[in-house]
Amino acid sequence: MFLIISDETVRKVLKNRLRPHLKEYFVIPPERNAGFVAQMEDILDLYQRQDDPRRPLIGMDEQPVPRIQEIRRPLPAESGKAERVDYE
Repeated sequence: MFLIISDETVRKVLKNRLRPHLKEYFVIPPERNAGFVAQMEDILDLYQRQDDPRRPLIGMDEQPVPRIQEIRRPLPAESGKAERVDYE
């Protein structure tokens, strides 16, 4: 006995259940939590510093530089979870 299903049924199942196009993002890389958090706290302390015209604060963290490759290794997809990549 064969079960015949339409293309539309296959499309709905693939679209609603598999979702290979979806990715989850993480902020702190799991392999380097301590070092990353320490650097992040240094930057946050810098931003909270009092304004001093003799020592201006210049932010260079949002340059329009295209990413050519992944900096941090993506976490592979697991059963019931999408692949997770760094948000940067």
